[in-house]
Amino acid sequence: MVRHVRLGVWGVGRIGSLHASNIASSQRAKLVGVADPIRVRAKATAARFGAHSYDSPTRMLRKERLDGVIIATPTAQHAEHVKFATDEGVAAFLEKPIALTMNEARKVVFAASRPGAKVMVGFNRRFDPSFRKTKENIVKGKIGKLLFVRTCARDPGAPPADYIAASGGIFVDQCIHDIDIALWFMNAEVERVFAIGKVLTYPHLEKYGDYDNAVALLEFKGGGLGVIEGSRSSNYGYDLRTEVLGHRGA
Repeated sequence: MVRHVRLGVWGVGRIGSLHASNIASSQRAKLVGVADPIRVRAKATAARFGAHSYDSPTRMLRKERLDGVIIATPTAQHAEHVKFATDEGVAAFLEKPIALTMNEARKVVFAASRPGAKVMVGFNRRFDPSFRKTKENIVKGKIGKLLFVRTCARDPGAPPADYIAASGGIFVDQCIHDIDIALWFMNAEVERVFAIGKVLTYPHLEKYGDYDNAVALLEFKGGGLGVIEGSRSSNYGYDLRTEVLGHRGA
């Protein structure tokens, strides 16, 4: 008999409800609980998938025997919730971004570094076959010395205002995947960066100091260069591109 991995989801908004649905449809995992301070939302999601509902992660941890949790709560709560999970010896899948500040990010790293802790950040592109193949080719030296990386992520629209208000902005929230991939491919830290953002499509973003179109220029330690483009104005649909240039090929 196959033992199901017992999972809970903390935060069942846009992405959390998707995680709950994916777990519920898995042949190897069981959704045992969902937690959200908006009780109506938690109860509705739990009822949909035959799970228990809670109004806080701590209550779920006390009541359920969990193997792991999906942390899809607002980013400002990530450090606290990772600590909750690791304190109890529960593996945590953390939605991006890790945190909104360096201090909070260090708290996540500290919690994840403790003996026995298991924490994974949801940088899903690293598991996409084309990205993995590119990384393999880079490691094998097939394109030679790395010179340049360019990423492009265009979304067909801006998220709701309540999401934007707590997201950290287009670079921290949307472009974080591109930043991760650029660092992963180039295998180097960024030494210098210049970035600019503009509100060109959605005027309401100005209220939150956010942008719907942005570009960052990167200089990596060792001399490589990079460009990251992010847009929320792609009315033709979702558009994702990445290119890496080496002295032998691309």
